[in-house]
Amino acid sequence: IGIACAFMVGQRDYKRLFAYSSIENMGILALGVGLGGLASYAALFHALNHALCKAGLFFLAGNVLRTFGSTIVRDVTGVLRRLPITGVLMTVLFLAIGGAPPFGPFWSELMIFQAAMQSNTPWLGPLFLALLAVGFLGMGGALLSMLQGQDPDTPIARPMEPTLSVVTPLAMACGTLALGIAIPPALANVLRQAASMLGG
Repeated sequence: IGIACAFMVGQRDYKRLFAYSSIENMGILALGVGLGGLASYAALFHALNHALCKAGLFFLAGNVLRTFGSTIVRDVTGVLRRLPITGVLMTVLFLAIGGAPPFGPFWSELMIFQAAMQSNTPWLGPLFLALLAVGFLGMGGALLSMLQGQDPDTPIARPMEPTLSVVTPLAMACGTLALGIAIPPALANVLRQAASMLGG
């Protein structure tokens, strides 16, 4: 997690930023499985949430790249003005992957934190939270500068974003929100069974 965060802070390429964020989240999974017990269940739950959030962000990154023609953060500004649906969804999924409630990753990260605090190495809990905060700020620093601001190339009448370019990330955002509100019993049972195989 720490190595990924070091590369996320000040990252100039937003697609590479998302890739390093995936490495950070693999560290979260490793921590959960390593702690065992409830944290193993939380790690599997986090893997599902991460898949939804990160895939959605990469879809949206494609929309941004197609419109602005660059993956460099400084070349992209005013996404919310030029691509309002993409911009809103990117904001939502950024908050979700960053562990903001009520999205699914909040609960999985909270369960891993609780397990760390109850383990024989409770110092892992505060360290875990500190690294999550660094990763959140690293991603936020790049994305917020892209989302805000005035796009000088924005036409007076913005063309509508193609439905197919936003419907999939919208479904993924709704999915991680739904998992944060309530886990379907069938899914919870599958996660429990899988966690038990990992020693959870």
